[in-house]
Amino acid sequence: MSEAPLFSTPSGLIRGRRDGSVVRATGIPYARAERFEKPQPVADRPEGDVLDAVDPAPASPQAPTELIDALGDQTGGLPIDEHCQHLSITLPSDRADDAELLPVMVWVHGGGYTSGAGDLPVYDPAVLVTEQNVVVVTVTYRLGVLGYLGDGADRPANLGLLDQLAAFEWVQRNISAFGGDPGRVTAFGQSAGADAVLHLMAIDRARGLFSRAIVQSAPLATMGARTKLAATMSTASARLTRDTPEGDLMTVQAKALGAARGFGRFSLMPFAPQPGFDPLPPEDEIADRWFERAAGIPLLIGVTAEETRLFLPRVPALERLRAVPRLHALASTALDTAMNAFVYGRPARRLARAYRRAGGTVLRYVFRWRANEMYRASHAIEVPFVFGTETIGTHLAPYAGARPDDLAEVGRRIRALWGGFAHGRLGEMASVPGVLDLYGQRGGPSAQPVMADPPARYGDSMTVPDTQWREIAASPFVSLGTYRRNGARVAVPVWIARDGDELVVTSERATGKVKRLRNDPRVTLQPCSRMGKVEPDAIRVEAQARIAGPATDDTRADAALKRKYGLQYRAILGFEALVRRVQRKPGDRVILRISRGA
Repeated sequence: MSEAPLFSTPSGLIRGRRDGSVVRATGIPYARAERFEKPQPVADRPEGDVLDAVDPAPASPQAPTELIDALGDQTGGLPIDEHCQHLSITLPSDRADDAELLPVMVWVHGGGYTSGAGDLPVYDPAVLVTEQNVVVVTVTYRLGVLGYLGDGADRPANLGLLDQLAAFEWVQRNISAFGGDPGRVTAFGQSAGADAVLHLMAIDRARGLFSRAIVQSAPLATMGARTKLAATMSTASARLTRDTPEGDLMTVQAKALGAARGFGRFSLMPFAPQPGFDPLPPEDEIADRWFERAAGIPLLIGVTAEETRLFLPRVPALERLRAVPRLHALASTALDTAMNAFVYGRPARRLARAYRRAGGTVLRYVFRWRANEMYRASHAIEVPFVFGTETIGTHLAPYAGARPDDLAEVGRRIRALWGGFAHGRLGEMASVPGVLDLYGQRGGPSAQPVMADPPARYGDSMTVPDTQWREIAASPFVSLGTYRRNGARVAVPVWIARDGDELVVTSERATGKVKRLRNDPRVTLQPCSRMGKVEPDAIRVEAQARIAGPATDDTRADAALKRKYGLQYRAILGFEALVRRVQRKPGDRVILRISRGA
């Protein structure tokens, strides 16, 4: 390969550049479109006409983000141009011209459909390409009022989605010239980019354009019909025309965003694809399209453990509580837990189960690594690790306190998973202790129950591997197995809290579980909701229960549970104290202590 590599593609000759261990061809136009027009293919260049692909793709016009301290510069110094339909390709520099074609990974960036760009420094795929021997394509598309505000009449809807579709069509036609295998294309994206991947999976025209999908932190609760919201936003931005100066676009966009308040879950991401408009089917057919194609598109889908921690510092009510640290911590945890489950976690689990039932191969993950207590495992924290740009993270708030060698190690492990998925090595994929829990076809980070044979004496600790310990620790409640209630088999939730490096699990005193466990002390711990609901793919830890007798109190356990559950647990203790005085017997309770292993 020459110093200035030349690629002969069906679209014409493209000249790239060598950059250390990779070769880049950047800023390649994959479509063209005037304002409010659907993208059209770029005409093939005449023979002998060479495109010098050495400049980055421009970013779509966008307003400054409030999250710059957490996510970095949203445009990365890129030029701004509403004619932004460009993509960039990165491939290993040591690949021989006659070598086997490599898997292709096509990145759709996030940013709530209002910010970001494919060629941001944080998305530089050089390390991912070199370590995992893949070809990576990064795509830039129209955002905000230019890409996702359409009424279907004067302004077509879904122009940004149509841009993405055009990019995948360009890749399918041309990528083999860059050493990429058009039959092994993985679509991957984060946040709005993950939402885009799921919408692409529902488009008939996208059939065959990619054969695998990675969905990172998709805000699934925001998907659905948004006709009223779109109409309201269109009315608020009626002054926007084909002739509106580019400098006025963000003023109009701000008015549209202001009009989007009050539309419930859709207001969380006002700009988004609209079902029922080209190229999407109606809302009630989107899931059917996913499941029709499930057998042909393996899916890796997941979330970070505390997605909404990224946004909590921007919640005024929470910031006013900072003067009372304990109350601020409790309120932050409660809000994060509720929003994370509603917007990200619970919908992802449901989709994974349904996809599996439809015959699809699906792996689900939870990214748990964190550097500090403020941001923890927040939204987008995994992105630099995927690309190999984790050194950028040392300057951003979510990574404050992390050591460079820890960042590097986490990155290597995560890229091995993403690259392994693109190569089709699903059988080799496994959880990364303390970083990422991977749930396989049979559920659980190890896909198997964890067997433990603890001593039977009360007060001793049983030990489980670190990944299982973390999964149980993150649960609001756990079950101790299922029981019959009114003829139905249900899981009964019990309390769980962290006590230093141990977990304490306990029931209330004088419960029916105590009687049942006297004859058979074996229990199956599973994370569950307050109402006892256990997800089908929830982790299972086999244990042996201990019973704390009437004269046995565990002050440390009660203190840990008070810290976690607050007034709720204190009320239970008060009620039990009243029962003791009335019945003159304290009753028994089930209690376990769990420490973490390697």
